[in-house]
Amino acid sequence: MILEIRYCECQATEPDGSPSELRTEFLERSHLLRVGLADEGRGYASSPELTIGFKLTPLPESPGAFAFNFAGRYAAGNQSSTGSGEVLLSADQWINLFGSNREGGDGTQFSDVAVRLIEVGDS
Repeated sequence: MILEIRYCECQATEPDGSPSELRTEFLERSHLLRVGLADEGRGYASSPELTIGFKLTPLPESPGAFAFNFAGRYAAGNQSSTGSGEVLLSADQWINLFGSNREGGDGTQFSDVAVRLIEVGDS
């Protein structure tokens, strides 16, 4: 299993959309980190802008579903955001974890972080 993490100084979802319906612009513009998962499901990933620690726990009652506990920080440009919590993660489904928006002279500026879990060999 591989955890894919996407982050961008752009908006991941529509304001009235679900956290799993990512905008095409976000998928095209975002940076991608891919993290191989060890058997115990714990991990840490970082780049110059993003740090995130996580634990992935299989849910025996729901095959293919995992509890994803995370804590992270994304800092880009003149804004930063942090997030922590637990979400339900299903294979090959993006989830917008956390982000921020700020009103400025150029309009609203967004930054978002999303993750998905894929099987090795998938794209």
